[in-house]
Amino acid sequence: MQTKILNYGLNITPHKANYQAKVSSPDFAMPALRKDAFSKNVNFTALGTATMPIEFLQRGAITRELVHRLHLEEPEKLEILSNEARKLISGDKFVILPQYLDRTLDDMLNFTKTLKNNLDDKYGSGEYVVISIGRSPALTSEMLKAMGVETKICPMSGLAGTNLLLDTIKPDKKARYFEYFESIGLGLDTIKSSNKKYIFTDYCKNGGTLRSFQALLEEKGYDLPGKVIFSSLQDLAPSVGNDFFRKYFDSPLNASLSPVCKLYVWDMDKVQETVANHPVNPYHNAWMVLFLQKMLEIV
Repeated sequence: MQTKILNYGLNITPHKANYQAKVSSPDFAMPALRKDAFSKNVNFTALGTATMPIEFLQRGAITRELVHRLHLEEPEKLEILSNEARKLISGDKFVILPQYLDRTLDDMLNFTKTLKNNLDDKYGSGEYVVISIGRSPALTSEMLKAMGVETKICPMSGLAGTNLLLDTIKPDKKARYFEYFESIGLGLDTIKSSNKKYIFTDYCKNGGTLRSFQALLEEKGYDLPGKVIFSSLQDLAPSVGNDFFRKYFDSPLNASLSPVCKLYVWDMDKVQETVANHPVNPYHNAWMVLFLQKMLEIV
């Protein structure tokens, strides 16, 4: 039997959730997941979207406000949406095997809470903006956003070890990329006039991407010590440990659930079109349903 396409109406009045991000001592000392816990090849084009909840196919549809409202006003619809999310993520074309899904959600929730807690303690709650570089930290950025952190996503891949390559990229290509910066509130004048800290971050193995991105920005005048900060995700959450990052960020999980696609450095002038035209990742939206339920403690 086909599942009815669901549309719960997204023009809603935001409802503030009773949620505190502070946690005492999250436990990341969990047994390693099996090597086959995550799918090795998620093929979005093979998905049958005709019976999928429409919210999984709409950009930005799954928000804390939506999940909280459904919990209060239409719990049966939230249950259907949640069941469909579990079916998609842990079904035939699984991203995570069913027996590992809840533990994965707990791990990622604890990680995001810890990261927010560290940032709040260091910079002050609401006094910073987290900017993810490329696809690796994009899922983390969206989970932080669900907790009330101001975040931005800057698509950019293939930067590791490309300082020399950056010098060969034509100025007009770079100019187009920084037009995108302006459009998402990261223009140089905007940052200079803001009282917030701007933290550019990436999941780093050798730091090459972060260094190259820093060079790209400083070339455009973003050399603002104390205002513009470059840091790896690992350094922003040192207590989490490398085992956690290897388990989740080096597995197919992170890419499969990402809200953005890869934009390679040599195509940086196509950033606006890429962001506008890339299809929505239904796995990401399904994940956010389950993550928000955990976060809001309504499961």
